Amino acid sequence: MVWRGFWLGLGAVLGRRAAPGRRVPQGRRAAPGQSCALRRRDALGQSCALGRRAAPGRSCALRRRAALHPRAWRCAVPEGDTVWRAARGLHTALAGAELIRTDFRVPRFATTDLSGRTVEGVVSRGKHLLIRVAPGPGESEGWSIHSHLKMEGLWHIYGRGERWRRPAFKARVVLETAEKQAVGFELGILRVFPRSGEEEAVGYLGPDLLGPDWDAAEALRRLASVPERPVGLALLDQRNLAGIGNVYRCELCFLVGVHPLTPVQDIPNLERLVDLSKRLLEANKTRSRRITTGLAGRDPLWVYNREKRGCLRCGTKVVHELVGDTELELRDLYYCPHCQPPVG
Repeated sequence: MVWRGFWLGLGAVLGRRAAPGRRVPQGRRAAPGQSCALRRRDALGQSCALGRRAAPGRSCALRRRAALHPRAWRCAVPEGDTVWRAARGLHTALAGAELIRTDFRVPRFATTDLSGRTVEGVVSRGKHLLIRVAPGPGESEGWSIHSHLKMEGLWHIYGRGERWRRPAFKARVVLETAEKQAVGFELGILRVFPRSGEEEAVGYLGPDLLGPDWDAAEALRRLASVPERPVGLALLDQRNLAGIGNVYRCELCFLVGVHPLTPVQDIPNLERLVDLSKRLLEANKTRSRRITTGLAGRDPLWVYNREKRGCLRCGTKVVHELVGDTELELRDLYYCPHCQPPVG
């Protein structure tokens, strides 16, 4: 009864789920009475994006049912905790060791050779990873190997001569020491630049949820700086706070009982949302399996990827949509329409 009263007292959220053939709002602010829909036709020639009108000053996320989009990502992708663990493992394997071979398998850096230099350390910055290498003879500045896992990237660590568990053609970089091999597979971003280039590469990121310089007040200020933006989009924006991905976005909105398309200005306790973000990532950073329910068994998540099983709390059918600021930024969105009722 306590939970029921809590959810019912939260109020409602911007927008409701679009039915097939209805307009779907696009991620820009619409003038009063103007439609902000992106219209296109699916492979069958039927309209799959029709829109609705936005209230003055309200932001409209591009939104549609997942079944209408052919590129829906149904699996969990790397988030801040994943990258933190990868950085810790790479640091343990490489820090203090000399690189005896480097092989960058991307055209721009194919001739780059950092062998003979010592790895100083490996750090994560949100969902970015930086391998810092000491300067070589005659060099005044060290180097940074910058990677981002994107959707499918990962780092593996092997003993020298050990057989790789992934095909060699998927490797984007190989870093070899006297004892270890670190191999980055299918990395979404791979760059090498002087250490001074780190500010340009990751300086735009907001406070790092798992970083030593975490600043909750600054994260709160950045989230609130665009009050009309849907909270589900604001949480994914790495310029606000760095490290949240799609799973945490969905689970955080559920845990605070708000519809993901609620404008930030209508969140009853934004400070609690920021604090919970930090605590969730901290709790999961050393786990191989992400858990938000406290249950390590078959139900580690409340709503994410549960549209066929229902909300773990109340059993209501979980809604699955695709939401993003643009067509290219559509991501899976899961929420419970009972526990997270829409506003207005």
